[in-house]
Order: sequence, then structure tokens, then C-alpha cells
Amino acid sequence: MKTFSEVRVLVCGLGGVGGTCFAALLRSGFNHLVIVDFDTVEESNLNRQILFNVDSLGKRKTDEAVNYAKKINPNIEISPYFMNISKDNINDLPWKDIDYIVDCIDDVEAKILLIEKSRELNIPLIISLGTGNRYNPLALKVVSLNQTHDDPLARKLRVELKKRGIPLTGLQVVFSEEKPKVIGKVVGSTMIVPSAAGLLLASEVMKYFERMSYVKD
Repeated sequence: MKTFSEVRVLVCGLGGVGGTCFAALLRSGFNHLVIVDFDTVEESNLNRQILFNVDSLGKRKTDEAVNYAKKINPNIEISPYFMNISKDNINDLPWKDIDYIVDCIDDVEAKILLIEKSRELNIPLIISLGTGNRYNPLALKVVSLNQTHDDPLARKLRVELKKRGIPLTGLQVVFSEEKPKVIGKVVGSTMIVPSAAGLLLASEVMKYFERMSYVKD
């Protein structure tokens, strides 16, 4: 718990996956969090994104996440960044203070930027892949990116990383073995799988720092 209270975790994306991951870290004693999102709360978010309610509609997700956190731990230190990660603003984040990166965003280019920054600065990273159109939380697992299949987001990410010569092995991802149930072009999502993915991400962060605390001791 002492280790959790001292480290600083970056959570990128505060939707169905990232919001649950953020809440789990907050409630597990992480006292220093950096959050990134560029979106405002919409009615369609309320079925699965646990940080928000009807009073949040139209407001920035980053602001609402801070409000949520302060009601649980008034002393928590949160650095919110209302932005869409790009090559023009990636360096605006406080990289020298970040100890772990959690990627819960859908944009492939932004994911690659985070991977490159992780490699450049030797910061551990875990990546969330697709959770839409899926219903079985037990199909989620933590694997290397090269072990994924039947995931359109993972496929795009693999292709772009290969173009850049970035190896897929060693890139830790939360991935569902369940094939998405596609009906038309709309990606639907219940709370169950995204939130389960968020909890799994938070668990991996906790396990990492638990191991680090043993090493220090």
C-alpha cells in the first residue's frame, strides 16, 4: 500500500474500460494519477461508464473523473489533461514523473505514440484492446500483442507497428478471445466486458508494483 501511494500512474481514456481501471486504482490506494481524455459525457456512455451519471452530461470526462475521485479520497493528487493524444501534444504530459502507462484508448496512432514513449523512457505499459460487441468477461486474458487474434483493433495495431519496425513481443495487452458479435456497422457495448477489462488492467498495475516493493525490500 505504501508503494501504491507513492507511484504515479497515467490512465489514457476514461470510457468503459479506462473509467473502471481509474476507479479501481483510486480505491486501491493509488494517490497520484494522471488522466487523459478529450471527450465529453454523452447519454450513450451511461450504460457502461461508471464514473458518470445524468448530471455529467455535456461535461468533460476529465473534470467529472476528478469530481468522482475527490468524493472518495479528498487528498488524492490528480493531473487531468483534456486532450486527444497526438504527435503535437504527446510531450505535454509529465513524463518524468510517470511510473506506469495504462492505454485505454481506441485510436491506433495514439496507441503507437504511447508505445514509442514507453520504449523511449523505459516506462512499463499495458494496452487495452477491443471490448465492444462482446459479452463474456471470462474470455479476457493478458497476453503479448503477437498472440492476439479476431480483434480488429489489434490487427490494425500490429500492421502499423510492423511498418515502424517495432516488435510485437513484449507488448502486454488485455485481450478477449471471444469473437465479436458484429451486427451491421454499429459497435455495441454493455458494461460487463469493458469493466472487466478495466479491472484486469488495474490488477496488472497492482501486481507490477507489488513485485517492485518486494525487490526494494
